[in-house]
Amino acid sequence: MRPDSGLHPLTQVRTLLHLMQLNALARRQAGLAVESQPGFVARLKALIADLPTDSVQAVLDELAEADWADPDLIAALCRLPQAGAAGLLRSPVLRDHDLLSLLADSADRARLIARRSHLSPAVIDALIAVADTATATALLNNRHLRLNAAAFDALTDRARTDIALRAPLTRHPRLT
Repeated sequence: MRPDSGLHPLTQVRTLLHLMQLNALARRQAGLAVESQPGFVARLKALIADLPTDSVQAVLDELAEADWADPDLIAALCRLPQAGAAGLLRSPVLRDHDLLSLLADSADRARLIARRSHLSPAVIDALIAVADTATATALLNNRHLRLNAAAFDALTDRARTDIALRAPLTRHPRLT
């Protein structure tokens, strides 16, 4: 859709999202890999970024739960300045390299990533390396994660010098 298509911006966004969903479904049914289309993603990101605040939140909330969304679109939208964009960090389509680049952007994003129910050991290690007490606390309080021995030992070592980590560490089920 062209910018001068005459359609309301929210209608354009909804139409493009529906097309993305149909494309993802068709590719899955055909057994094809999902391919990102940079021009499509860039146009959709621009349209979403320009939506009024009251409309953008509903779109971002929908995308946060969408398992059909383009990972590049979600990663790009996570960087939007809107407060609602942070909810996209729970999206199931974000890949490890997306999460690693996003946690490098800000400590707030690192804390939100630490609350995800599934994280790879590489992402957990990167979160521990952030050396932020709030992020380490979020990791220790996340009961969905299975911290490997090395990660748990690193958090235990940090708790020796960081008194704020001691309470979440003592409540952690792996502590014997």
